[in-house]
Amino acid sequence: MSMEVAKLVLEYVRVLAWPIASLVAFLCVRKPLMQVVGRLTKADFPGGISLNFTEEARNVAELSKAVEKARQRPEVDRRLNSKKATELIVSRGLQPSP
Repeated sequence: MSMEVAKLVLEYVRVLAWPIASLVAFLCVRKPLMQVVGRLTKADFPGGISLNFTEEARNVAELSKAVEKARQRPEVDRRLNSKKATELIVSRGLQPSP
């Protein structure tokens, strides 16, 4: 009788192993998966699988434009010459080094 119980338990373990492993895997990736699904705006599946994340694409395009604008600005020389530096030091009540 105990051999039959052992075989029955083993059969249950074999049958339930993959569903339990799948459930554990899904629970591990649930939060990142929900974040991706939250950004999804369009989905067409069977055959010609098509996903669309337009919000992300729009953000990337805006960022790209901002970077391009920043590149086009002329460089401003922010260095002080020694006379201006000395004047600034004295105006703050400090003593310049010799």
